[in-house]
Amino acid sequence: MLRRSLTFNTKHSVLSRASVDIKLDLPIENMKRTRQSFANNMWWGEILVGDFDMYHTSNEETAQYLTIARAISGGPIYISDEPTHFDAAVINPVIFSDGKVIHALAPAVPLGDSLFSNGDKTCYRVIAPTRHKSCAIAAFNFSNQETINGSISKDDYPFAAAKEQPFNGLWTLPEEGVVLFDQQAQTGAQLDDRYTFSVGRMKAKIFTLAPIKEGWAVLGRADKYLGGCTYTINKCSKKKLVLTLDESGPLVIFHARKIPKVSEGTVTKIGNGFYRIDLPVSEPDKTIILTLSNKP
Repeated sequence: MLRRSLTFNTKHSVLSRASVDIKLDLPIENMKRTRQSFANNMWWGEILVGDFDMYHTSNEETAQYLTIARAISGGPIYISDEPTHFDAAVINPVIFSDGKVIHALAPAVPLGDSLFSNGDKTCYRVIAPTRHKSCAIAAFNFSNQETINGSISKDDYPFAAAKEQPFNGLWTLPEEGVVLFDQQAQTGAQLDDRYTFSVGRMKAKIFTLAPIKEGWAVLGRADKYLGGCTYTINKCSKKKLVLTLDESGPLVIFHARKIPKVSEGTVTKIGNGFYRIDLPVSEPDKTIILTLSNKP
């Protein structure tokens, strides 16, 4: 049970504790506390943003999944390491070059099959909304098995709206469909069928789902866990897509039928209609224009 002091100590802030402390030497307890934090988002996410507590980026056993949990949580991210022990490879996927944290638009909540699950036999999956009706899904292996299998389908997509404010109902599936980008594998797929994957023990995977509109889908920065919160769509038509990136860097987009041309950067096919556009990292408010070539 969550202690009352953690829930109602919000006199001066809308940030509140979602779990008891994460401990460096209690990895099993840390998994339980992470599940608790996501479950708490279900009942207080409309009024409070949960604080998943600080953690150590230098702890090789737990840092990866604890970082992904905080990235998708919607809450703050702060760490316990001494500054000389910060692991930049762990931290960089959740921040821009200026240190700004990339946040989901609302607190992440468990998907239906995980809501009453402790993750012993299946992936523990949570979902949160990102920009332009895209969303992120994170999957965790909280079991005692070395590897556990999971999957994502287009039927998961509507539940990204669970804690949106104002709440206007669950999202409807886009007429042109939904695509998925696997951030770790750096591959994508259209969600006609289930996308299957595996997760190692005490690890996590994170995915971006994006709607297809006028043939395009935008997955955002390839090097950030929440790619869906790294861009703004300024214009989208059948022949042109205009984007502003919060910060320039490698961008992933989808078009099922054509190879896009870009105003700058290098386009690389990564398969299944997905393309990576390589741009230098760090320029703020970077606008790029994509048009369709004559090649199929």
